[in-house]
Amino acid sequence: MFGWAGNVIRVDLTEGKIHKEPLNEAFARKWYGCHGFLQKVVFDEYDFSERDPMSPKNIVAIAPGALTGTFTPGSQRLGVAVALSPSYGGYLDGFSGGHFGPELKYAGYDLIVFTGKSPKPVYLRIQDDLVELRDASHLWGKKVRETSRLVNEELGDPRYKTLFIGPSGENRVHGAMAVADLFRCPAGGSTGAVMGSKNLKGMVVLGTKGVKVADPQACFEAFDRIYEKNRVEPRFKVFAEKGTKWLIALSGTLNCQYNVQAREFDYSKVNVDRFLEDLAEGNKACHMCFQHCDHYWRVKSGKYAGEFGCGGEAGSIIPMGPMVGNDDFGSVMHFVALISDLGMDSITLGSLLATAMHWFQDGLLTEKHTGGLKLEWGNVELIETLIHQVCYREGFGELLGEGVFALAEKVAEWNNLPLEEVTKYIRVNNKKREVAADFRPLKGLAFSKAIDIRECDILNIADTLMAEGPVNQERFEHLGVPTEFAEKFGFSYVGNPAFFDDKAMVKHYNDNHCAVANSLGICLRFTTWAQMRMGLEDMAMCIKAATGLDTTWQDLFAFGERCRQIEKGILLRHGFRKEDDYMPDHWYNVPVESGMFEGVVMDKGEFTQELENLYELRGWDKEGFPRRDTLEKLGLEGEADRLEKQGLIAKG
Repeated sequence: MFGWAGNVIRVDLTEGKIHKEPLNEAFARKWYGCHGFLQKVVFDEYDFSERDPMSPKNIVAIAPGALTGTFTPGSQRLGVAVALSPSYGGYLDGFSGGHFGPELKYAGYDLIVFTGKSPKPVYLRIQDDLVELRDASHLWGKKVRETSRLVNEELGDPRYKTLFIGPSGENRVHGAMAVADLFRCPAGGSTGAVMGSKNLKGMVVLGTKGVKVADPQACFEAFDRIYEKNRVEPRFKVFAEKGTKWLIALSGTLNCQYNVQAREFDYSKVNVDRFLEDLAEGNKACHMCFQHCDHYWRVKSGKYAGEFGCGGEAGSIIPMGPMVGNDDFGSVMHFVALISDLGMDSITLGSLLATAMHWFQDGLLTEKHTGGLKLEWGNVELIETLIHQVCYREGFGELLGEGVFALAEKVAEWNNLPLEEVTKYIRVNNKKREVAADFRPLKGLAFSKAIDIRECDILNIADTLMAEGPVNQERFEHLGVPTEFAEKFGFSYVGNPAFFDDKAMVKHYNDNHCAVANSLGICLRFTTWAQMRMGLEDMAMCIKAATGLDTTWQDLFAFGERCRQIEKGILLRHGFRKEDDYMPDHWYNVPVESGMFEGVVMDKGEFTQELENLYELRGWDKEGFPRRDTLEKLGLEGEADRLEKQGLIAKG
């Protein structure tokens, strides 16, 4: 096989046994890798009657993409998934860049599946054909960076790439995650907490085999073509210089800060220009990345002067800055680094702390409940205290570590209030996935966020595009949308944020596009999703060059559809239904209270109509159950049989 490494590792932690098996070629061609592999493994192998996420029956799966480690632009993605997330009660995965995914391919592996629970802490070591479980008792309780340093010293080779949980995962904290390459975070789903419950500290990998491709010259030519198209785009320069930090300013427009009742946040102190002037120390790139959107940084003054780090996306800066009212940029970067070192997700933690601060502001939490802590907006010392308390489950952190909904139940009980009076402060969709911004004014983004289970599936190719010029067929084709879809988009409302009209159409395309990129292991920032020019036709070209498969964009779009059908099947088997594709009721028919979008309303009836339009495009009935013929046309007859036995197929 070309492109793929060709091997799968299965680890039974209970028995301490490792089984290696060849990657099934038919399986690989149908599910490609990463996103596709992870979902298919969970659909086929998880016992959905098990509702305890900390059960040894839960599955942790890790996979690079089909093109990860090749010469394809942006081909570095790694996926980490759990069959049952303790945070959301269903399947969850997260993706990251860096170098761990390529290294796993270079060692010869396309998929790792962990089951069971080890009787003692362990980590998995992979060095080409050598695969072994090693004692991690001496590493238990240590942070991510120290763990990585100690393991590399122990193995006598600094070249090992690492993926470890921190103490938050060991303590099964809500929002705990594994961290790759010290700073790369496949966040979402509390994967770190599940790994901690299995006594799995993580894994290291060193590979020297490389990845064989079918046509090396075609791989070079594909790279050059995509590079030449992307490098002249305005977004290329933005990502190359500013990374995602230019998005920080949008958090004010969309009311990311929870403390709008308390004070206005000063964005002149926390924005991309201030970062570049006061903190940036140079750019950093992932494997096969010509955009280098990451940064090294150093705090040059204040309490944390001298601290040096890497990373810091807008999605981690906003939760530790505007969301909690903290305008001290040095401390924001310190918290970003600290949180990843402890193995926690910034968005989950920031949303938790901001909600608790808002309850405190409104008198629903008091010092009596918090162990004497005053949950004041922007208090740097308080934020640091709370981060440690959550990670180590100390003091008020014992309850915070259970997550925001567990805390909400206590707040309702303490105040003798109906639970819904307390949970309306929590910014989530009905699947309990965090929604950090108030997207009601941007209907496409609100529509997407209500449905999504992962952070970066957010609808992007239309609503953000409106700021870049007129939305027409030529513009969509320029960004890599095939003519068949670009023509429809060019005569629609996909780019108008004020209306729900046609958002289902572009959501359908966008989600399939994301599933393809994530399964191939391609960073979305090179693609149409980010208003760059790597579209499905380019991805098909890269697949053919690397694997030799004569793949078309239509083949890839159908594959993306298969992924979304499997994902729906998993969610249905976990008990999710149509009502879980909405925001909580208090998001609808209530005007935006402040800011430039003050007075804008999200109509629930219009939302429902567009949701049902999406269901129809997917081949589901109005309740969101797939039709049997929909699955059969995609080659999912066996999956249809399993869903039908459970009454999860559309009737009639």
